[in-house]
Amino acid sequence: MIPSSHEIHRRRELLERWREARLEELLQDLRKQAQNEKERGHFAWKGAFRSRAEIEELYIKRKRWGRRLLVDTLCISLVCSCALYFGPIVLKMLLPLS
Repeated sequence: MIPSSHEIHRRRELLERWREARLEELLQDLRKQAQNEKERGHFAWKGAFRSRAEIEELYIKRKRWGRRLLVDTLCISLVCSCALYFGPIVLKMLLPLS
């Protein structure tokens, strides 16, 4: 038997209420956890609770890797540019004239 539109609407409302109640419970649990971690001196960072020293260390490491990526990208672009510019010249020198 096919449920009526009123029945479907009622079920959808019940599911939405249940979902909202579950999300509210989850939010309360997360607030309690965050408060407990804050009392211990930990802060939320990248999906985990970490101490201030660990956060500073990870930030410095991320900054270092950002610089490393920039330098590596510049080196690769320089090598590719040189290969494109000097490639035909080297080929002309090495290949015999026809």
